[in-house]
Amino acid sequence: MAKLNITNEDENDKFTNLLEGFETLGQWWIPGETEKYSGTFIYSPQESVIKLKIIGDLASLPNSLTETKNIKLVNGITEGGQYITLCNCLCFFGTMNSSGLSTNRIIPQYVFIGCCLEDEDEMLFNEASYSCHNNEQFMGDTGFTTNLQLCEEQQTDLYSLSYSYPEIINFMVDDFSVSTNWHVTLPCNGPELHLHERASFTIKAREYFDHKKFLDTPIQSINSLLEIITGESLPIKNVVLKSDKIGWDKEDGGFYAQPISLLWNQRTTYPLPKKRHPFELVFSIRGIKDEIDTIFHKWHNTRLKYRSVHNLFFSVLRMQKELTIENAFLNLCQVLEAYHRIKSDEMYMEPEEYKRLLDLIADSVPSEHKSYLMQRLTYGNELSLRNRLKEIYCTLPEIIQNRIGEQKSFCNKIVNTRNYLTHYDESSKKSALSLEEMIKCVPTMTLICKVIFLLDAGFSAELLSQKFGNFTPPDVMKYEGD
Repeated sequence: MAKLNITNEDENDKFTNLLEGFETLGQWWIPGETEKYSGTFIYSPQESVIKLKIIGDLASLPNSLTETKNIKLVNGITEGGQYITLCNCLCFFGTMNSSGLSTNRIIPQYVFIGCCLEDEDEMLFNEASYSCHNNEQFMGDTGFTTNLQLCEEQQTDLYSLSYSYPEIINFMVDDFSVSTNWHVTLPCNGPELHLHERASFTIKAREYFDHKKFLDTPIQSINSLLEIITGESLPIKNVVLKSDKIGWDKEDGGFYAQPISLLWNQRTTYPLPKKRHPFELVFSIRGIKDEIDTIFHKWHNTRLKYRSVHNLFFSVLRMQKELTIENAFLNLCQVLEAYHRIKSDEMYMEPEEYKRLLDLIADSVPSEHKSYLMQRLTYGNELSLRNRLKEIYCTLPEIIQNRIGEQKSFCNKIVNTRNYLTHYDESSKKSALSLEEMIKCVPTMTLICKVIFLLDAGFSAELLSQKFGNFTPPDVMKYEGD
C-alpha cells in the first residue's frame, strides 16, 4: 500500500520544478525491508545530476568499486516529511570513510515525489498535468485586461486591472484527451503588485498507464511541436501524475487523488531560452483551436512514423550550443536523408529487376571478390542523397525555394560537403562549403526540416510561406562560435 503525503503546495513546489535543483536529507529504505539508511538526495538539472548518496550499504554490494546492482524501487522520507520513490535504480559501491562505514551511490531513472510506492503495479495513472519552459507564450491568450481612464477634472488617472480565466481548449492526442489549464496568483500586499499567470495542459486517459506512456505519447508530442515552432529547446518544467486509485476518500464522499510529481534527467541546456512574442511563432494554441484535433493527430502520427528522424533532429535542436557546426551539418544531412527514405519507397529500378542484375554481376565475379562486391551493392538501388535532396526541395513552398537558392547548386553543395566531412578527401575540399558558408547553411537545413515536418502535420504551404518566407539564419538556429 502506498504511503502518501499531505503537504501544502509551497512545500511540494520545492521538489517538483524540473528546472530548479534541490538537495535534501532523509531516511531511505528498500520496500519490504525494515532497515533504514541516512542519505542525501541531490537533483541538479544544470549539471545533469540526479542521485542519492547513502551512508551504509543499502544495496548489499560487495566491497568493490566495479560492482553494480539494479534495484527496482527505493523509498525515502525527507527531513520535511516529503515521501519520495526512486525507480529503476543503478547502485554503486562507494568509498569507506575514516570510521569504516561504506557508502552507496544510487542513480535513479525516475523519481516520484509525494508518495512511497511499494510495488511497480501501483505505478499506474489515468491523469497528468504538464507544462514546459515559457509555456504561456504558446497559448496566444491571457486573462488579464487593463483599462486606463483619464480624469481631467480631478487631474488624476484611473488604472484598472481585472482577470478572467481564458477559454479552455480541448483536443486529442492519440487516445488521450488534453485541455488547457490556467493558474493565476494575484497578491496585492503593499504598493507593488506581483502578478503571475501560468498555463499548463491537463491530460486524461480512459485506461491506466505508467508514467513512461504519458511521457512518450501525449507529452512528447505536444512538447516537440511547441519546440519546432520556436526553433529552441523547451525543457519540460512540471509533470504531475494522478490516479483515482491513489489517494483517500473525502468527508463529502468524494475522492482526493494524490498529486505525484515526476523527476528525471532530461539533460537541459542552460541558459534557458528567453520568452518570444506570440507574433514571432508559427501559431498559437488559440490560433489553431478550430483545427487543433486534426493538427495534433497528424503531428503525433508523423512523430511515430519518423521517430528516429525526429529524435535526431531534436537532439540537434536541443544541443545546438554544444555541437560543432560540422557535427550539426552531418546530423542534419542524416535527418533529411532518413526522412526521405521513410517517406518514399522510390528506387532506381524495380526490386525484382535489380535482384536479377545482382545475380548477373555475382555470376561474373571471381568467388574471392563476390562477398565484398555484393555488400557494396546492397543499397545500390536506393536513391542517392543528391536525388533525395532534390525531391525534398520540390516539396517546399516556392517562396522558401527562392530564399534557399537554385536547386542544383544548393543540393550539390550539401552533398559535396557531406562527402568531404565523411571521408576528408583533400581532392573534394575545394567543392565543399567553407566554415563560414556552413554556418549559414546549417540554419537553412534546419528550416527545411521544420517545414517538411510541419507540412506533414497539416500546416498549409501558405502559412509556412508567410512565417518562414523571409527567414534569416539567426531566426532559425543560433550558432555561437568560439
